[in-house]
Amino acid sequence: HNQIAWMYFLSKNYQQGLIHADKALTCDGKNSNAYDTRGAILYRLGKYDQAIKDFESALEIDSVCSNSYYFRELCYMKKHENAKACSDLETVQKHKDYEIPAGERPIEILVEEMKRWEEEEREGEKKE
Repeated sequence: HNQIAWMYFLSKNYQQGLIHADKALTCDGKNSNAYDTRGAILYRLGKYDQAIKDFESALEIDSVCSNSYYFRELCYMKKHENAKACSDLETVQKHKDYEIPAGERPIEILVEEMKRWEEEEREGEKKE
């Protein structure tokens, strides 16, 4: 079910992907890949808090699940939790063999976005 869920994710059919990710977790509640897949789908659906919980579950099972760090970092960026996002981004960067999922932004672009956000935060603090 998880492979089917990921294929639905890649084809942007998130609702069907969510159904299959749930089935995968029903079959095997210790499947880090299924938590990761469901988290990625929830991220695409804008359900960042739920996605973060799934990525945390995946990382509890498999602490080197780079995809979970990558997508959790994106969730934190969307929530403007920059310190947490930076931490996850640093972890992803340490995994040299990590390949960005199809259709996602390269890490270098994310690093630039984080730097820009940090600069904007510093400028905002100066104005206050």
